[in-house]
Amino acid sequence: MCQGTLNLLTYVLPAVPLRQWVLTLPFELRAPLAYERNLMGAVARIFAGSVMGWYRRRQAEGMWA
Repeated sequence: MCQGTLNLLTYVLPAVPLRQWVLTLPFELRAPLAYERNLMGAVARIFAGSVMGWYRRRQAEGMWA
């Protein structure tokens, strides 16, 4: 295991299951997002807001007590 991974596992990441999020977009949107910073920023904010909303709902439901 490389030192960077070992440091993350030892000092940064909690010892709980982690969820990986992946955002996939239609091919037609990938080129505009690659060249238009403001558009990519908006998409990233919407995606991050959706993920954070999911975590907030889970917490409100008492899933992580």
